[in-house]
Amino acid sequence: ELVIEKPVYIEREIAALPEGPPTFIPESVNVKLTAPPIADPTVERLVEEARDYRVGGDSMRALMKLEEAEKQASDEPNILYQFAEVYEAMGLYDKAADYYQQVFGLGTVGAGSLYELAAVKLTNGISQPEDMAGRFALGRIRLFADTQWTEGQRVILTIPVSAATGLQFTEEELQRALEIKVHLYDDDNGNPKMRDEVTSSVDTQWVTPPVDWQDGGEELLRVIYEIPFQGTGEQHLLGGRRYLGQVVELFYQGELIDRLASPRRLAREFGNARGEEIYFYPENYVPDDFNFDNPLLPPLPE
Repeated sequence: ELVIEKPVYIEREIAALPEGPPTFIPESVNVKLTAPPIADPTVERLVEEARDYRVGGDSMRALMKLEEAEKQASDEPNILYQFAEVYEAMGLYDKAADYYQQVFGLGTVGAGSLYELAAVKLTNGISQPEDMAGRFALGRIRLFADTQWTEGQRVILTIPVSAATGLQFTEEELQRALEIKVHLYDDDNGNPKMRDEVTSSVDTQWVTPPVDWQDGGEELLRVIYEIPFQGTGEQHLLGGRRYLGQVVELFYQGELIDRLASPRRLAREFGNARGEEIYFYPENYVPDDFNFDNPLLPPLPE
């Protein structure tokens, strides 16, 4: 249970007013609280650097700066509040609440405006955004080669998109928030190439509207890809383009939450084209001395 500090009113002796024109005294004065200044310039610099790292999304470096500052001023409210914000950004809400409680315990005298900010966090609750990476996922993609199509090559992809239970979205909201990108690749004389957007055609459509994930928690996206015949002479000499595979990406509000590549080597091709480093390991392979509690640390001792 939180105990909000009440202002303490101290009666003061009022001196006699000097002679002359009447002096008007305001009935009340609003005092705006500010964050307490940091006395040590080195600590102040570390806190500012930690804040910049946190805002920039580098929580680990922010923690390193705060831990260094804490060694020199362990009770500094600015350090405590920055710890709370970093842990909140990392999703460690229990730790964040502990630090907000420490700031709140310092009161207005010790924490200034940080006291009020901590009180708001503790009373209204810390925002815990839902991790959509665990709520939507791509399923195994099914491929159908249309052998009845005689104008080149025609393949039909069926892409399952699954959703967890309990999601409360309208079809319009999901259509705005979710985005699926399908990157199609051809085999061009043994080399993977992105599809030729000039000559080929792609049509996408949802199989069973409305797309609201209410029936069975899965919706199917159908992609029809057509590669027309090239000129007779060119096709005889070069072999022509043939469909190779695809990389499918699932975004929620602009954030990538799932990606599937088939064949798997297209993941490397796709990532390298975007400057991403992608490594492959044998499936289900984990070193015997792997530290599950903190993968960044060395292996646990025997």
